[in-house]
Amino acid sequence: MPSVIDIEHSPHYASLVCKSPEAVERFIKLAEQMAEDLLRPHGAILIVLSTVLRIRRTLTGEEIDKIIADTVGMFELEAERAKRRQWQARVENASTLKSEKSPAAASEQSA
Repeated sequence: MPSVIDIEHSPHYASLVCKSPEAVERFIKLAEQMAEDLLRPHGAILIVLSTVLRIRRTLTGEEIDKIIADTVGMFELEAERAKRRQWQARVENASTLKSEKSPAAASEQSA
């Protein structure tokens, strides 16, 4: 959500590159959409950063980098755990299918 000052100043800045009020409005909508498209994939990181910033009030560049790295690492670790759970389920499924085969069916397939 943009700040009040950004909302107030954006028509002025847009008028530097646009001539008509309609063009200014379209330019602002385009900029907002581009900003959303840029930031949306990183929403979880932005939520963590904003939460920590509200608590601590200031962050250094190193602290921001560490928060980002920790957050990305957490998501990568969870993704790896999910892959391992899926693999384990496949192994268990294969074991179940193998044990359900009857000896007669197994001998017919080999013949």
